[in-house]
Order: sequence, then structure tokens, then C-alpha cells
Amino acid sequence: MNKRKYLFVFLALVFVCVSAQTPNDGQPPVLAEIQPVDARFTDPSQPRFNFGISANIGSNYHHYTAGAVDGKTTTSFGFGLMSQVNFGMWAIRPEVHYDRIRGQHPNGLIATNNITVPLSLVLQAVDHSMGFAIGSDLFIGGFYSHRFSGTQGGVSIIFEYDSDLRLVEFFNRDEFGITWGFGFRAGPVRLGYTNRTALSNFTQRQNYVGAHIRNRTNYFTMTFMF
Repeated sequence: MNKRKYLFVFLALVFVCVSAQTPNDGQPPVLAEIQPVDARFTDPSQPRFNFGISANIGSNYHHYTAGAVDGKTTTSFGFGLMSQVNFGMWAIRPEVHYDRIRGQHPNGLIATNNITVPLSLVLQAVDHSMGFAIGSDLFIGGFYSHRFSGTQGGVSIIFEYDSDLRLVEFFNRDEFGITWGFGFRAGPVRLGYTNRTALSNFTQRQNYVGAHIRNRTNYFTMTFMF
């Protein structure tokens, strides 16, 4: 009996406290104080689509799949177009680039001209409340690259295998791999870092220690977005 009495008194006190703090419109204070979700993720001023022009400069080196030594880094660069489909804090970023990829090789400097198509998933935090976009992003995805020409030691390299040219080193035209990086944006300008790690072999044949070559590219990226 005492327990029921104490429970009744407790419920009565709760009712009195809630009634004293309820606004005139009758809405409980807890509901009245609920705030909207962070405007960075629901801001209607965030465009559904972004487009941009990118420039990349950095380095590339040849990773050997066997052995303890990799090739020396060499300056590489590129430029291209980017697009982005925004879904709040998430986005999908398709791009297309021209890349001039270079790498040191025992038989001479290798330089190839490539068309590269990355496709990335983006996690972003962008604020539009100041009248312009400011924020940062992380991205990871995959890329495909096609080499349409190249040289080794200043001589055109051979992409198609010919059994009669046994002493010539052959290279694959197509490459695919993983791309990842991050960026910081202020207004229309985005500055960032981009890594491209090839998962496919550049060389068609192994060297004397049984190693293939795979490209490892690191870029400083500048993008003008609109």
C-alpha cells in the first residue's frame, strides 16, 4: 500500500513540473527544443551536381612485385574534368583525366600518355551558411587507365607482343587499380592529395627475379569547381 502511495505522489510531482514548463501552445518543452539536423547535411543550397576542372602534379615510381627495391620517383602530371553527384554528406565522383606518367627504369626513362577514368565514393562535410562552400572530403574508389603511346629512353615502346622480338620489353596498354585521397574546399577552389595504386601489371613479362612492374602515383590536386 505504501509503495502505491509513493508512486502516486511521484507521478503527481512529475505532472506538476511538466505543466509548469509547458509553453502556451501546449507543446512539451522537449519537443519544442528539438533542433533540425546539421545544416551542412541538409542545406538546400547545396547543389545536386558539381563540375570542375582539375590539374595534377606529383610523382610516380615503379613498384616491383618481387624483391626489396622499387624504382626511383619521377615527376608526373595531368589534367582533366571532374563531376560530382551530391547526396548530402555522401557523393559519387566520376572523372576523366589525361596523365603523363613517368618512371625510372634500368633500360631508360619510361614515359606514357594515358587517359584515366577514376570513379570514387566521397564522404564530405561542406558548409554553405556563409554564402560559399567551405569544408573537406575523403574519397576512395577505383580507376581504369589506357595508355595510347609511350617511350622508353626516347624510343617508342611496344605494347603488342611479338615472339620474334625476344629481347624487347613489352608493356600492357590497360591498367586498373585503387584511388584514394582527401581535399579541402574554400569557395570554388579545392586543394587535395590523390593516390593511384595500380593492381594490374605494367610489364607483360617478369624480370630476372620474377617481378612485374606496377605504377604508384601521388598527386597534389587543384580543382576549380562550379
